[in-house]
Amino acid sequence: MDKQITIIAKQTLPDIAIQGGGSLETLFNVAADNNVSITAVLTPTRKLSVSTVEDTDIATYYDHKQLRPISEYADNEYIFPEGIGFWYVLNDFVVTDDSE
Repeated sequence: MDKQITIIAKQTLPDIAIQGGGSLETLFNVAADNNVSITAVLTPTRKLSVSTVEDTDIATYYDHKQLRPISEYADNEYIFPEGIGFWYVLNDFVVTDDSE
């Protein structure tokens, strides 16, 4: 029996695969069953069917706890770390010769 999952904002197909199938291994089955690309931007409130469950313990845990994974983020939401520990020479960290 297929499980119907309603997409919420910022969910991706891998999120749906883990939520409904208990494993990322179900990703390609979910994509094929719903005729959607694995990298597609999903529309909230759309329903996707999950027919394959790889790990019933994980799928049941997500279902009982009502967990809804969200992994999509916009480029402006990610904060890139700053400081000398994250800079690369000749990329972010520019070496200049001020001895002249």
